[in-house]
Amino acid sequence: MRTAVSTPITSNKRGRRSASEWRALMRAFSQSGETRAQFCDRHGLSLSTFAWWRSHLRHELTAASDATPSTVSALFVELAQEDKPVTQTFWRWCDEQCHRPDLVPSNPLSKALKYARARRVSPQVFLSDPEVPVDTNHLERALRPMPMGRRNWLFCWTELGAKQVGIIQSLIATCKLHGVDVYMYLVDVLQRVSQHPAKDVIDLTPRVWKTKFAHDPMRSDIALADQ
Repeated sequence: MRTAVSTPITSNKRGRRSASEWRALMRAFSQSGETRAQFCDRHGLSLSTFAWWRSHLRHELTAASDATPSTVSALFVELAQEDKPVTQTFWRWCDEQCHRPDLVPSNPLSKALKYARARRVSPQVFLSDPEVPVDTNHLERALRPMPMGRRNWLFCWTELGAKQVGIIQSLIATCKLHGVDVYMYLVDVLQRVSQHPAKDVIDLTPRVWKTKFAHDPMRSDIALADQ
């Protein structure tokens, strides 16, 4: 039987917790035997912030180069035990609401329930694959520079220009997700693409490029001149 940890984990002077403090909190939570609501209430945590950090650290662990299969498997079992009952409760509630005699099709809740039930499978993929994050917040953050950039660009002149902006922004966001230096990647790929076989173009995507070319990338003339 797990016992609750009585000593609260404090935050820094600004009231914000570092990643290492959140890791300690997650370890304490896994040993506490409490529900998320109980644990967050005792430590003065926001449930939404707690959920975000739990998802973030879970993704960080599964993506770590030194993560062992046993570590990832243990984390997956632990999270599945916590999250699966919550998701099952949610879908059961959705089914119950759909059978309410007073809920007419024009009701906004009816439309929301129809939308959710039509996508019942995809929100539960994270329960069977530990590498899938519970939310898409990391993708939302990756897309944020685009609307921010539009304030500076004002416009892209043509639809073709907007398409090219979307392509380059997608490459940049993908580089960041894979921990690839954006400048180094672009310098290498823009030189390599003219001599690389078209049938192997997938080698130039950030994910594959990181494993094949990141150790010895092509450099710009300016960088070579400075050596």
